[in-house]
Amino acid sequence: MLWMKSKVLNSRFQSLLFQDGVWDIVLGLFLLTMGVAPLLKKAGYVSIKKEFKGKKPHTMIRLTGEGRNAFRKYRQSMKQILDDLPD
Repeated sequence: MLWMKSKVLNSRFQSLLFQDGVWDIVLGLFLLTMGVAPLLKKAGYVSIKKEFKGKKPHTMIRLTGEGRNAFRKYRQSMKQILDDLPD
């Protein structure tokens, strides 16, 4: 716990997630277990590649160009909504 606490204090939370691969694991589990990945694939936002590494299944979910553009538009919309809120 102290290790994690010191690491958070020394880096931004987002970079901690990406550096340790935690974000990849959490996001992957969410996309796969909640049934979101097939919906995103059908919409053209992600590509899904399933394979085996040794005897273990390995699934890669990648954002497509269309998905990246959709996310940018969503992010811009959310920024605008937040900017329009009164102080």
